[in-house]
This record gives sequence, C-alpha cells and structure tokens, in this order.
Amino acid sequence: MVKAVVNAMISHNIINPAMKQQYEYAIEIMIERFITLASMIFISICLGKTVYAIFFLTFFMLLRGHTGGYHAKSFFVCYLETMIVFVLLMIFGDRILSYQVLNYTALGSSFVLIMIVGTVNHPNMNYSDAELRESRKAARYILILEMFVMLSLKAMGASEQCICFMSWGIILCAISIVIAKITKQEVKNERKKKCEKGFAAGVGIDGGRRDGGKYL
Repeated sequence: MVKAVVNAMISHNIINPAMKQQYEYAIEIMIERFITLASMIFISICLGKTVYAIFFLTFFMLLRGHTGGYHAKSFFVCYLETMIVFVLLMIFGDRILSYQVLNYTALGSSFVLIMIVGTVNHPNMNYSDAELRESRKAARYILILEMFVMLSLKAMGASEQCICFMSWGIILCAISIVIAKITKQEVKNERKKKCEKGFAAGVGIDGGRRDGGKYL
C-alpha cells in the first residue's frame, strides 16, 4: 500500500523519484505512529484515564523527540513493548509515585541525567556533530520548560495525579537513555555523517524506528 501511494505521487510529479525510498520510509513511520497513538488513546479511554494519558504523552513525546534512547529492532517489538509499558503505567503509575520521596528522587535523578547527557546518538539517527549539539540543547530547554510547567501547576494546586503522569514522561525518557547506553545503542563517532535522511517522527516508548520527532 505504501509503495502504491508513493508511486502515485511520483506519477503525478508530486515528489522527486530519487526520493522514493525516503518517502516510503516516512509514510511507514506515520502509519506506525498513528497505530501506536490510536492504541494508547483507546487503552486510556477504556481505563478512564484519558486526561492523564494526554499529559503523559505530551511531556514524553516532546522530550523524547530530542533525547532519543532505546530503540527496538522492529515495529512489532516496539509496539508490544510500548503497549505493555503504557498499560502498566496507566494502572500503577500514580500509585508508584504517590510516595513523594520516591517521586522527587526519581524526577530529580531524571532531570540531572537528561541535563548531563542531553541526547543519545542512536545509530538509527546517526547525528552529525552540529545536529547532536542542537538536539542536546533542545532537549535541555524542553526539560527545563516541562519542569517549570509542573512546578507552576503544583503551586496553583493542580491535581497531584496529573503532575505525577507528567513526571513519568520525563522519568521514562531518562530510563530510555540509560537502557540505550547499557545496550550500547549509541554512535560514539559523532563526526560520522548520516547514511540516510529520514524525516518522519516516531511514536513509541522504545522507538523501534528512526526517532526524528516524538516517541513514546
């Protein structure tokens, strides 16, 4: 189906034939993003936690798009892992972080880690030096902004559960970074140029494909 769509675009002179593979890849990513997001929204509706899911996804996706982190080897594995983590998070997330000491410790540790690391240069991304610097800078700015939003909402008396799920967005980004480093999913030679210029964002907790944008 994807190839048929791209071929139709080429036949109507909408895209350059030389960019065929890139467009096929981008459309695949967008379809995978839609499937994953739709599944998570459906699950959150069934569990009666749609609002909390939106807070979590917003914080996670904005930050994850720049921090990078662990990637699964295929969309199926990515989807399966994402759904398992998401369901567990929706059921137990607020209970785990209901202990303030644990909440502040996990969030504080995640903040420090992301501020130090910034971005994991995964082989799928293969950032150049300049791109990596910009991504790290963006990750830190977004992190500071998200922390400011949480502190402001807390000061205004917002729901502790909402703030809790926002916290999980940051914490899971940090966990993903740690897993990526443990499993050695990182390009050490930062001067290496990209092999491929994909331009679609992903959406999965483990980011099974190129993570150019926002991934849960």
